[in-house]
Amino acid sequence: MTPKPFFTVICVALAAALIASLAIRTRFERDLALAAARAAQGSVVVTTRCGPNEVQQAGVGGRCRPALLVLDSMKHSCAFDGRSKIR
Repeated sequence: MTPKPFFTVICVALAAALIASLAIRTRFERDLALAAARAAQGSVVVTTRCGPNEVQQAGVGGRCRPALLVLDSMKHSCAFDGRSKIR
């Protein structure tokens, strides 16, 4: 007895989806580990009018810009426009 063509197509599609999802997950976990290693280097705590914030700058020279800034929005309502310089 041979399997029906529809069943074969479904099995091949599921196998391809499984292989693709495993490849994507592996790459995601590798990228996440690299980002965590980069983030663990060279941060500085600065005092702002909203309280202490931990910052890290990426880039060289005058092109240093914060990549991400997270404020505790429950305690403070300070805005950051991305153009401020922390020196």
